[in-house]
Amino acid sequence: MGLSSAGVGSGLDVTSLVSSLMAAEQKPLNALTAQASKYTTKLSSLGTFQNNLVTYQATAKALMDSASFQTISASASDNSSVTGSLTSGAVPGNYSLEVNQLAQSQKLVSTGISNASAIVGSGTISFNFGSIQGGNISNGRYTGATFTNNASSSKTVTIDSSNNTLTGISAAINAAGLGVTATLINDGSSAPNRLVLTNTQTGQTQSMSIAVSGDEGLATLLNYDPSNNSGQALSELTKAQDAQLKIDGIVITKSSNTITEAITGVTLSLQKINTGNPTSLSLTRNTNTLTTNLTNFVNGYNTLIGTITSVTAYDQKTKTGAALYGESSLRAIKNQIRSTLTAALPNSGGFTNLNQLGISFQKDGTLALDSSKLQAAIANSYDKVASLFTATGTSTDTQISYTSATTATKTGNYAVNISQLASQGTLNGNTAAGLIITAGSNDTLQFTLDGVPSTLTLSAGTYATASDLVTELQAKINTNASFINAGSSAIVSSTSDGKINFISNGFGLKSTISLSGNAASSLLGGTGIAKAGVVMKGSMNGQALSAVGQYLIGAKGDASEGLTIKILGGNTGPRGTVTYTKGIALSISHLIDTFTSTGGLIAARKEGINASIKSTNDNMTKTQARLTALQVHYQNMFSHLDTIVSKMTATSTYLTGQFDAMIKNNSYNK
Repeated sequence: MGLSSAGVGSGLDVTSLVSSLMAAEQKPLNALTAQASKYTTKLSSLGTFQNNLVTYQATAKALMDSASFQTISASASDNSSVTGSLTSGAVPGNYSLEVNQLAQSQKLVSTGISNASAIVGSGTISFNFGSIQGGNISNGRYTGATFTNNASSSKTVTIDSSNNTLTGISAAINAAGLGVTATLINDGSSAPNRLVLTNTQTGQTQSMSIAVSGDEGLATLLNYDPSNNSGQALSELTKAQDAQLKIDGIVITKSSNTITEAITGVTLSLQKINTGNPTSLSLTRNTNTLTTNLTNFVNGYNTLIGTITSVTAYDQKTKTGAALYGESSLRAIKNQIRSTLTAALPNSGGFTNLNQLGISFQKDGTLALDSSKLQAAIANSYDKVASLFTATGTSTDTQISYTSATTATKTGNYAVNISQLASQGTLNGNTAAGLIITAGSNDTLQFTLDGVPSTLTLSAGTYATASDLVTELQAKINTNASFINAGSSAIVSSTSDGKINFISNGFGLKSTISLSGNAASSLLGGTGIAKAGVVMKGSMNGQALSAVGQYLIGAKGDASEGLTIKILGGNTGPRGTVTYTKGIALSISHLIDTFTSTGGLIAARKEGINASIKSTNDNMTKTQARLTALQVHYQNMFSHLDTIVSKMTATSTYLTGQFDAMIKNNSYNK
């Protein structure tokens, strides 16, 4: 603080007097300023510590990721023939792969037309898909062959005056989304324009049979029945065929060149035939990623503990504490993390503590990693390592499987009791189904599946058997967009006496099937016998569970909250135990979330420190105002005193002069 004036005539040092007094008065403000600085430093240090927690959490999350434990690498001796990519479930191994045939799609070509813009004809083109078997082929046409539909429904394209040219027909087929592409080629002849039809699906069962109703020109161009020696207007350029390969001598036949089911956890991509020169595929385990992640986890903990020790330390020599000295929140965090790391997990067939992997606590509170013990554990029980870090669930009942859990689910063993199994909705025919379907008469079904309604139109005709009618119904249901979008499906079957039965693939109360429409009565032989699905009922450790289809979910507020299991079948009553292990890495990550989240321990401390900073700042403002007023008071007081003293000095000087004059006068008169 500065002074606006000093002594003006008395010689009184007002500036020094006021400065000295204000220096003493300033001490409370200085103390508040120092306190505010400490709070700010503490807040900054707490923020830095929070970042350290998040950094450590990242090392835990790296171990939560199942990819850390699925470290299988695939290598092929000849990638030009076969390549392999990994999904989940792959295990180490070596395989010999011999590709004898690649899957391919059928390709058909029409005879030539001189003008692609000339009118061909109008009508309806119907595509069916299936297998061509037997017979011979010459110049792209079959003799003596048979065609068997693959159970998919017919797909049609309407050709009218807007698209009845070769160009228009090609565009109409492409726009219809049939799974068939149409292109035009020009072969340079006198009638060069030819239509090429290619099925986008590969495999032996994806051959085409094409029927045309309408103008003769359209039928002459596109009719194609490979089972009719004289009914093939189109020629086959490429035959539909399956892929064939041998895996260690075992013959595998698939409709696609991308094969996902032959070797567990491996997707094979067939590139070219290598008969007689097989490719070697090696699946080897790579433990480097896991070892690195575990090392980072240990080092991350030690770094965190070092930070806590540093920011909470007290220097005996200087008698001063570090920025977060005395912070009980850090001690609580440290203790909770250590408790999580030392807690034994339920024994579900895997490891139950870190020490079994060679990770142990030292006297100074840090972790140490015994590399040799870790490598031995990985080499001997690699799959069990994951259960120590990630969320896992096991069941003593083979027909009960663990599905998922939430952050609220507690590690533990849960006894399962099923009081009612879920069932599927069914609809069974009363009598044998009518096999004659007539367009406009009995070809329409209002089919409601699991509460989702849709209209199905059956292909008209006389069906040889109830099984043939089942194939038509199954195809209509499976390709229905409304059911696909709702995730619903159904199975259609027939009995030996010709009755048709429907069963929903869903479970529970929503699993229902009903039919109406002009085809319902002929299919069911009446109204049919409908039965809705039944909801699953059960408990874990005596607590009732909520049910969704075949799934049971742990009750809110219970230790099993969010634990989801699937009941595949079996009996009612006690069904053994489900063991859920949250895993150390997952537990650490969830624990750190509680520390760093809104309303968590660190957030609460930050809120408290910010409140202290605000209170201190408010006190500083008030103190500053008081000191400013006090300085003005002191300055005014001493300025007034200076004036008085100055006046008294002047009076003194005057009187002294007068006395001196009087003395002189008296001396002269004598």
